[in-house]
Amino acid sequence: MRFHHAALVSLFTVSQAFAAAPQLTNLSLPNVDGIMETFAALTNFRPLEPASSWAKWFGVSVGLVAQGTPARKLKAAIPNSGDVPSILPDAYAVLALDGPWGLGLEGGVFPTTTIKDITLRQYAGNLKWTINEVFFTDVLPFDWAVRAGVTDSYVAFKYAIAGTQDTINYTGTHWNFSTSISRKFWFLEPYVGAGYSTQKANIHNEGRITLLGSTFNVSTSVDRTYKSALAYVGLQTHIWFMNVTLQADYQYKLVNYAFKLAAKF
Repeated sequence: MRFHHAALVSLFTVSQAFAAAPQLTNLSLPNVDGIMETFAALTNFRPLEPASSWAKWFGVSVGLVAQGTPARKLKAAIPNSGDVPSILPDAYAVLALDGPWGLGLEGGVFPTTTIKDITLRQYAGNLKWTINEVFFTDVLPFDWAVRAGVTDSYVAFKYAIAGTQDTINYTGTHWNFSTSISRKFWFLEPYVGAGYSTQKANIHNEGRITLLGSTFNVSTSVDRTYKSALAYVGLQTHIWFMNVTLQADYQYKLVNYAFKLAAKF
């Protein structure tokens, strides 16, 4: 009888421990959406460039981008996320090539880097065409461009819940299509754009618990596809060969802010 009683107690303890372990499937769909939309808005590539083409035949621009995304959806979805900052940071190096006929390439890279409990990785590329370099050259009072691009991103976020270490791994592929206009006023160039963004993403949730001297891993995975309108407004300043750009954008129901310091040759 004592053996059966001990077995029942052990079984109850194990079941309670696993019930306390983090399970992504226990989250409601809006919470899963909130996590994915936050990471999508955070890691989606922003070239921070107006519509104009700066080189007649060939030009190069190199710079650094720093950006921030509100964490309110992430904090609402994840328990005990009080240490998460209200604005999630991201940064990457950018390289842009400008060629004839208004054609250009834009790329961004952020190698795998861990800052405290967040790991980020980001690779992206855009194809840009300034239409009025070929058509409507003497007609439009502004520059007009279209863009298409792809971003591959990864985010790992660690936190503790009910004494259990939990890790959320996000991987996403984003496709962006947009059009923008800009006009130069001396050394200032404001621009505005709108478009469409879609992502195919996966969240892998993995928790580790220690019970009766043994360690157990509990994991689950969710695949989702999201679509979002994309809108942005920015201002680029031209000071000799240096450029400073500020931009605000709206995507995945979040308003994001970005800054870029770059040199153009």
